[in-house]
Amino acid sequence: MEAPLKTIVNLAGDRFARDVVEGLWVGKTFCAECLVLELLSFRHVIALWTQQRDGARLWLRGLAHVLLNMFVFTPLIFAYSVRWVSDDELSAPARFVQVLVAMLVHSVGYYSVHRAMHTPALYWCHKFHHRFNRIITPLAANAVTPVEYSLAYAIPFTAYARLLSAVGYPADRFTIHAAIWIIGFTNLLIHTPDLEPLSKKLPAWLVGTHDHFEHHRKLAKNYAAPTFNLDTAVRQSPAADRVLARWFGKAYLE
Repeated sequence: MEAPLKTIVNLAGDRFARDVVEGLWVGKTFCAECLVLELLSFRHVIALWTQQRDGARLWLRGLAHVLLNMFVFTPLIFAYSVRWVSDDELSAPARFVQVLVAMLVHSVGYYSVHRAMHTPALYWCHKFHHRFNRIITPLAANAVTPVEYSLAYAIPFTAYARLLSAVGYPADRFTIHAAIWIIGFTNLLIHTPDLEPLSKKLPAWLVGTHDHFEHHRKLAKNYAAPTFNLDTAVRQSPAADRVLARWFGKAYLE
């Protein structure tokens, strides 16, 4: 997979090349973290392989999607996004604020795209992820189609970088890496089955593993992930709930 990336890098220039390599390390980090959590969830992996019809094939297809997303789309979208990131270091308070902004931007972006992908027109690009419904393992976190990965997972970071740059407060590299890691790692955690009971103790404004597992099993609820639970805010405002229901339309149910 790295050979085509090197060809693109050679054509794009030294800065883009550096950023692609940096993005490749981001992908490698998430693969390593996924591997550790998958090993810790080995009972559920074995159950998927042995108890679900075509479970072994599904797991292998999921692995192929993960490798494609982590080693092709992550480096390329990261390299494109950091065009709006400053090389100048920010103060610790500024970094803290900007990471929170990143989490908010990503939460809104993901919620919107995710809910849209549960409509009949777009469910085709999200359907594979919901093949992991009865038995879920950490691999499922990034086992999504390239279209879903780009629109819901990665491009919200591009929007965040451009937004901060446009208002004159660009993020630095530490900030973008911190935001990516926090959001990416919590995405792995909300797909880790042994955390489901423990996550029920989290405050309602955070997404718990039990929230997301319920989404996998019932489809038409709990669209927020992986950090701030926007569903809680929506449920507390009937007017907002009605507006969103009218805007997105009826959810697709298999």
